[in-house]
Amino acid sequence: MKLYLVRHCATDEGPQDDPDRTLNDTGEMQAHAIRKFLKMANVEPDVIISSDFARAEDTAKILQRGDTPIKTTPFLRPDGDGSATSKAVANAWKSITKLAGDAKSVLIVSHGPLIQPLLASVAFNFTDETWEWEHGAVAYVNTHESRFRWFVTPKLAAHLTGAEEPKDVEEPTPITTSERETLARDALWLSESLKRAYKAAALDPLKKSLRASVARRFRKQKVRVLRVLGRHAKNWDTANYGEVRQAVQHAIKFNDPKFGREYAAATLKAHTTGAAHVAEQLDAVMTYGTAATEAAKKIPAPAPPTRTADDLEGELDDTTDREMGTKLEKAFDPVKPLAIGAVLEMVRQQFDQYSNGVNGQKARADTVAEYEISHAYHGGGSVVAGSVPGTVEKFWDIGPQGCPQCQENAEDGWIPEDASFASGDTEPPLHPNCDCSLSYRTADEES
Repeated sequence: MKLYLVRHCATDEGPQDDPDRTLNDTGEMQAHAIRKFLKMANVEPDVIISSDFARAEDTAKILQRGDTPIKTTPFLRPDGDGSATSKAVANAWKSITKLAGDAKSVLIVSHGPLIQPLLASVAFNFTDETWEWEHGAVAYVNTHESRFRWFVTPKLAAHLTGAEEPKDVEEPTPITTSERETLARDALWLSESLKRAYKAAALDPLKKSLRASVARRFRKQKVRVLRVLGRHAKNWDTANYGEVRQAVQHAIKFNDPKFGREYAAATLKAHTTGAAHVAEQLDAVMTYGTAATEAAKKIPAPAPPTRTADDLEGELDDTTDREMGTKLEKAFDPVKPLAIGAVLEMVRQQFDQYSNGVNGQKARADTVAEYEISHAYHGGGSVVAGSVPGTVEKFWDIGPQGCPQCQENAEDGWIPEDASFASGDTEPPLHPNCDCSLSYRTADEES
């Protein structure tokens, strides 16, 4: 479904819950600017769904083209059913869905307290309280493709459509260079925020799934190691370090077929998702089982990731084995050995940190899952970028937790897709907990 979300245009000051306030002169000019832009963009909604407050209905009527039906609902009022809560948003979407029926394109007119959460709920859980949605501004989201498309204010609409008097849209002076720069910054900010959220919407469920698998494997190891130590509990004072160490090693390293299947499923999905996202960026089409034609900008679908569950299990088990070895050395210290109770508690705490995190520390299972899914995702994207005809460039997009090394990579700017960044890496993740991404473009594409 194509969704166009509009905040009603400007009105005179008054109580938010006043249903009778109509558009003022500025609001009418805003609505006409948006109407002209939507016509230029060939936006022809099958239905307009509006709040039943006068200012929203006024906006809807000006945006109406031809005999497009306008339907009203109290669930799009400023307060929804009391406030812009998740319940209000859910009720609004239920009403919209019911009124839209089988419509493929829907224009929604609502109010400030509700319009941004409506966008947030459909645009991949994106929210930011610092952003102000202007009166009359319109956002376009294609839910079928799960993609945010654009966001246009009335003033920008007036300029895009060549209005002779854009100054009349909002204020008595023409748009200034400073205003253009602010608009550009806001547009980039919104785009980057939604792009991160687009990625998160695809990867967060995979991270959650793999995190549960990794945590479960750690819990199995915990049971196995504690069982081994328990067998030596009665004779702990005379236990042999080498014998206990070897038994613990055997308990740590074991084959887990279920983990292997779950790892393969999650990383394959991340790999193919990364490939699809990069194909979208480069306007390429992946083909499956057929030859790819360069002229049509078609590329073969990427092969499955080469990294396997065995690779990860081996790395995790080696690290766990080293840490358990260190603890056993402490337990068997000839000067100050530990009682079996203290050893068991020490092992429990270590594995609890692995599975769930303790004392505010992030669980090892979380870090592992995030890294593996990110690695698979960017690996799939890299394969596609290397397959697209022509010269492709990439840019290191810093995530909210970007480190100084990530910052240096971003400062490299756009580089060839097969080149390495300042850190020596070709793609994220640069380190555990790295939440950076890559943007791709063809070399002849404008910035």
